[in-house]
Amino acid sequence: MPQYFTAYAAADLLERDQRTIRRAMRGIPAEHVDERGHDQWRLATIIAALNRHAGNGRGEPRTTATAAADEIERLAGELERGLARVRREPELAKRREMLHQVGPLVGALDRAMEAGARGVPDHERALLALTRDQTIGGIIGEVMELGSWQLADGAAEGPAA
Repeated sequence: MPQYFTAYAAADLLERDQRTIRRAMRGIPAEHVDERGHDQWRLATIIAALNRHAGNGRGEPRTTATAAADEIERLAGELERGLARVRREPELAKRREMLHQVGPLVGALDRAMEAGARGVPDHERALLALTRDQTIGGIIGEVMELGSWQLADGAAEGPAA
């Protein structure tokens, strides 16, 4: 579900110098390692590190950006744990009941990601919006699949055939 980026990919995506990103990520453990052994992080982690790095020159974080990143991470973790429980449930009726409990986290994560993009430069905001759309869209797709729901004429319908 989460997307991970190397420092090189993030530099290209965010139009930042790769060395700046590497300096900001120094000391932050990789959240994923790709098949070639390259360290990777979530975009929110990279942006939070860049904000801390750029902060006030003393390495102190910009509190608004850090708080937004922390909230995104918290909600994403809570949502992932909830979806993991749903994935393990074999009975459709119980999965659907569980999804009604987990579902509001999708909206909360979407709102937190939107709020986290406020105040960043326009080119970064556009990239964050793209990442947000892909992430939330993927989660909604998984929720629909786990609940065996399908869309027809713009509305969710009962079990998929």
